[in-house]
Amino acid sequence: MAALLWQGVCQLFFFNEVFPALFGTGTDLPTVAAKVLTDQFLLTPLVCLPVAYIFKAVAFRYGVDEALRRYVADAKRDLLLKYWLIWGPVQCLTFGVVPPQWPRPVE
Repeated sequence: MAALLWQGVCQLFFFNEVFPALFGTGTDLPTVAAKVLTDQFLLTPLVCLPVAYIFKAVAFRYGVDEALRRYVADAKRDLLLKYWLIWGPVQCLTFGVVPPQWPRPVE
């Protein structure tokens, strides 16, 4: 449930409220690049992935310190490289092609 709240509420807030306020709503290359780079190199490694590891720790009943240790070990190995290779291009499409009204909930 907590993971659903994170994915549903927090990321909706970041991508649909914070990013447009910081970078605008354009689909031009500089705007898309700023959003993708911020997501890939700040939001994801410093917030999203650590939170995912903490949720996993709660589910499998081990401590937050162990979760963060595992995250750092995986990040040092190849986790971030794999993430960037998959999600970098996807986020380029998300921010550059997908109409902004599509990810929004019905009001």
